[in-house]
Amino acid sequence: MSSAQSLIVRCENTTPGKTPPFLTAGDITPEGLCSWELGCENYFWLKSIAEDVQVAKVVGHLLDPRVQDWISNNGDQLTALTFAEFMDEVSTYWLPSDWAEAIQQKMLSSTQGNKAFHLWAVEVESLNVLLQGSEFHLTEDHLHFHLESHMHPDLTAEYRLTAACHEKKFCAWLDLVCLLDKKHIHDATKLNAALRKKPFQPSCLVNTTASNSKAPDGRTCIHPPALTVEECQLLCDNSGCFKCCRLFQNHTMHNCPNDFPEAKNYKVLTAADVEAAKKKCTKPVAAVIEEEPVAKCAHITEVDDDTDAIAVVMPSATLGDGTDLGEEYIAPLSVPHLQWSCLLEGPNLTFPLSVKALIDSGSHLVLIDKSLIVKLGLQHRQLHKSLNVSVALSSGDREVMLLGNYVTLSCLSSDSRFCSHSIRTIIAPGLCTLLLLGLPFLSHNKLVIDHALCTCISKDTGYDLMNPLGSVCSPSLVTPSIQAVKKIKDMISTVQHHIEVLAAAEELTKCNARLKVEFADRFPADIPPTDALPNDVLFHVQPKDANRVIQLRSYDCPKKYCEAWK
Repeated sequence: MSSAQSLIVRCENTTPGKTPPFLTAGDITPEGLCSWELGCENYFWLKSIAEDVQVAKVVGHLLDPRVQDWISNNGDQLTALTFAEFMDEVSTYWLPSDWAEAIQQKMLSSTQGNKAFHLWAVEVESLNVLLQGSEFHLTEDHLHFHLESHMHPDLTAEYRLTAACHEKKFCAWLDLVCLLDKKHIHDATKLNAALRKKPFQPSCLVNTTASNSKAPDGRTCIHPPALTVEECQLLCDNSGCFKCCRLFQNHTMHNCPNDFPEAKNYKVLTAADVEAAKKKCTKPVAAVIEEEPVAKCAHITEVDDDTDAIAVVMPSATLGDGTDLGEEYIAPLSVPHLQWSCLLEGPNLTFPLSVKALIDSGSHLVLIDKSLIVKLGLQHRQLHKSLNVSVALSSGDREVMLLGNYVTLSCLSSDSRFCSHSIRTIIAPGLCTLLLLGLPFLSHNKLVIDHALCTCISKDTGYDLMNPLGSVCSPSLVTPSIQAVKKIKDMISTVQHHIEVLAAAEELTKCNARLKVEFADRFPADIPPTDALPNDVLFHVQPKDANRVIQLRSYDCPKKYCEAWK
């Protein structure tokens, strides 16, 4: 027995609707068999195949050699069955005896976890479809109870407080819970963002030093209490220093030449101190200010009374509102990934599969994980030349991977307003995400990314992949094919010819009426219509004298020829 992992069957069809689907060689699973059954039923419906020949039409599309041997040994018996009976025989013979119990156990033991509720509900319903027709199939009431009792605890807490728990119809209840789950995810995202953002706090770095610290001259320094929020705001608004606590200074805490204020003589800063400091600064200086954005504000620097100086105040190298810390104005260490919720279709799927795709403008390839290809059932294709790729970070020897297969893929937005062009997607085993959309996807679909606004907009339609609700799409220009243009030309010619025929008929009708008016004496009103005339008389000739003998104008035959003629 080979130690290699057994292959799982896949349902493939290169010409949907024209030929029955194929079930590839490998171990038969309930999922693969169900997909093949649905494909065959769709083929029967499209081609109007009679029931008595349905099995004979598709039995050769089971490609596994073991199944073919089984069919050869029981061919007459199997082809005499209906398609439903044939599928029962295949399930009984080739599936494990406890396959229905295993699927039911998998379905009943599943929980929402960290998945979106609608994705988890679709997974449970897909498993339940496999059990249709068996005693293990769950009704809508049982599905309702299972989904309700295994949803996320945080969602359950909100669910109990809403009217959704009293909804009896399953579909309506499912929609309400999905909306509630989306709201829960949105609120959790906002809360996490608020927790990650550090709120403004008074600086404790300069005023909480131990009381036994030494000054440069050796004496003990006793610092004043920590600045309050009001004091920090006054220092921010009036170019103050957070170390010496003086207003209208041209230095900051990091380059402050002064010492900390003494604790015994320290007074809390107030608005009156701001007015007093303004009065002391009476001699302004001329300033040359470089033009800069609104976020950067240059200001006129005040100097001491005994100095007349001209200062050139350049824009600050760091954005901020004047605080010494300025932590919120430092470039972020990282930004969130651009993840797009899209729909993918494949031969193994009855309905489109929702996938979180990573949009990466730094990747020169479009990559897909092998597990996603198995779910979709896409056909592998061989590259003409294999690609050598390696990871961005490595230690020691550089690990190089060889990628040689690809699939053709097209992505659809969740609201079906945007459909990408088909792209070649390289198969990358062990990919960090299910689908990575790189530069070929962005270039081929003319997508423009704004990382600051977190948008990905199509140049053709104006559709924003990251914010579909706010997109205003313009109609896209579609270049018709040659066959479509030829077909349209033929249709136009036919319509034009018909219009000309109708116009000629109308012109003849008008001409007929005009001639009847012109020659009215030739068309008396007492002439009966043609349908009133007798149809058994072809000609009626009225001679002048019926008894008159008409003299023939001919000559007698000569005597010498009379006997011969007679």
